[in-house]
Amino acid sequence: MPEPTVYAASDLVYIFIDYSNVVHEGSRECSFPNESFNVDLNRLVTTVCNERKLGGVFIAGSTPTPAKDELAWRRAEHHHGFNVEIFPRNAFNKEEGVDVHLACEIKTVMFTKIPGTLILITGDSDFSEPVNQAKEKKWGVEIWSWPKGMAKTFKSFPYVSLKVHYLSFVYIARKRPPKDKFVLKISGNIIKSWEWKDGPIMEYYCTRKLLCQFYWINDTTAHLYFKREDQLQDASNWWKSKDYPDMLVEKLGKDIKNDKMLHEGNHTNIQNNIVGSTPQAASTPPKEELSRERIEDLGLDVKTFSRKALNKEKGADVHLACSIMDVTYFENPGMARDHYRSFAYVTGTYPLKSKYVLKISVDIIKDRRLRNEPIMEYYFTHNLLCQFYWIDDTIAHLYFSSENQLQHASNWWKSKDMLIEKLGKDIKNDKLPHEGNHTSIQNKTGHSIPSTSKKRRQIHR
Repeated sequence: MPEPTVYAASDLVYIFIDYSNVVHEGSRECSFPNESFNVDLNRLVTTVCNERKLGGVFIAGSTPTPAKDELAWRRAEHHHGFNVEIFPRNAFNKEEGVDVHLACEIKTVMFTKIPGTLILITGDSDFSEPVNQAKEKKWGVEIWSWPKGMAKTFKSFPYVSLKVHYLSFVYIARKRPPKDKFVLKISGNIIKSWEWKDGPIMEYYCTRKLLCQFYWINDTTAHLYFKREDQLQDASNWWKSKDYPDMLVEKLGKDIKNDKMLHEGNHTNIQNNIVGSTPQAASTPPKEELSRERIEDLGLDVKTFSRKALNKEKGADVHLACSIMDVTYFENPGMARDHYRSFAYVTGTYPLKSKYVLKISVDIIKDRRLRNEPIMEYYFTHNLLCQFYWIDDTIAHLYFSSENQLQHASNWWKSKDMLIEKLGKDIKNDKLPHEGNHTSIQNKTGHSIPSTSKKRRQIHR
């Protein structure tokens, strides 16, 4: 185990887990499909904590596609009492909000707790800012991550490779039977009574320091996989010694016909039944230029970050969240809150679907740097996420999640003597009457916008 960067005043450790990073990088490191790769969060925390006093565990992830993630989080939150926060993915199945939330949790602990040891379980460089601040505030810091996902910015911190310890917390819930493995079959109605049915299986593998691999045939039958025959024999003896009532333990050997077992039918997996970065010079989106001009008009500072591979933004969101936390705690200690609806707005580069649409005309506003402000005023005063799309220089579509919001907005804009029209929901966004094709006004400034940006909504802060 590493020594912390400083001798902290408290002997408590606080663990922060970027679940998506741990699973994604782990599946890549261990060469298993992401859908089969699982992390037992309690065993991971036990391994990392290493019998030290635990001050708190904070886990963040995104809305699960496979049920196995949901099950892991539910156990972590309700059974073990960890702080778990889940965020929905966006329309393109991309993760949003996870890094920002975890960074805010780190800052909250830094501001409200006596300096102890901060353990970050991820290799994502987005967290370099809060981690460096923790070091400055006399916190001990440890980084645990998979080697392939370890950012260079963390090289100065004590580091532990998760690959050294992964047998104590990783398990592979196969989606289909593997070949060239020795198979042990366990079955019985007693399995239905297990609160977490993978738990007893993992218990055996972890005590033997073997990679836990299994496949559920149905609710009461599982196949356990081993590389060697002596491992198969040892597992058979162990399960028989547990004296589970009516538990059937059978060695099936190697190279069995996994596509269809006798008495078991087709293999239907039971798992399914379980519950501002620096823009490139030639492609700077005009909306960013306008935002920066507006910021300069207000006499404010701007910090930019270089983009990583594939032109993806790195670090800007976390930096902004950390700055907000600094200001919030400096002025109102202990009262940090999520206020993004009071300063964030979403300008689409294409029309949104499944939203209620209000059409407004704003030709009375000539300065393009100011034309968003009346729209923002409505959303912010009603604590709604500001989302809109410019059809042309004078026409915008405003988006709402419910019909009540649409009606309220319609009344508000009418009181401003504006030309408005309620378009309702599920309108044909590819071509609207009297407006032609939807060519975003942002594209009419002489700048070329990369094709990838046309498929992405962009959030201003």
